[in-house]
Amino acid sequence: VGPKGLTSGVGLTWENQLHPYLSGPKLIASKLTILNTQGDNGPPGFFSINNNDGRSIYGNAAQYRLRVLTNWGISGDGAHFIRPDQFEDFFWIKAELPDGQTVKLTRSGYDYTLNNHTLTILGLAELGLSNDEDRWDECYIDDRDNQIDIIIRGDRIAMGYLTEVHLPSGITEYGRYKPLYNPGGPGIDPDPYTPYTAPSGYSTVEVTMAINDAMVVSYEDIKTFDEILNVNDCEGGNAKEAIRKHGKILRG
Repeated sequence: VGPKGLTSGVGLTWENQLHPYLSGPKLIASKLTILNTQGDNGPPGFFSINNNDGRSIYGNAAQYRLRVLTNWGISGDGAHFIRPDQFEDFFWIKAELPDGQTVKLTRSGYDYTLNNHTLTILGLAELGLSNDEDRWDECYIDDRDNQIDIIIRGDRIAMGYLTEVHLPSGITEYGRYKPLYNPGGPGIDPDPYTPYTAPSGYSTVEVTMAINDAMVVSYEDIKTFDEILNVNDCEGGNAKEAIRKHGKILRG
């Protein structure tokens, strides 16, 4: 889907010489926007985790969304899921002030002052449900994809100082960080003779500043199965042809 509607994806390619058993997840994109939850949840009857956006997790305190994307699926150890309260386990954010000073944002729930403007990292979202609806422990379940939202509140000017997201994946001068794994990793009790997916290494991605222009598109053409089968092609009993010609998004 592009700015002008549906666009053919024929010819798009992605080349990769590695796979998750050789190389762990890597940050490949990040974008900072004003938090807007439109389109985050599926329609009624959609069998996935809804209501896991920043507003659902943190309420009206959530103002901005720093969305990060990885090349593989992501898990804390390859078996368990990532929780909203684990920002400090995996990430830190770099901020650059007008005078050239660099500030490393490593803590959630802490009020940072950046050039007299405040900023607070609330935690992660786009994972599973809030702690009012699910337990934030080893039994937590997320939505099993390769994007995470870092939810932030604060002054708009302070947001403009954010420049990079870091996935350290190891011991650094700022602390010990856990690596990410594609699902299929070692878990907490690995068998020494079993191959597992590889841990992430240190990766960094530049923040795309999209507060003034979120750079998003929207497309909706939802038909129920019954609606599709009512088109003229079905009068001759050719349901498969009707779906091929008229079915765009099926929800039934």
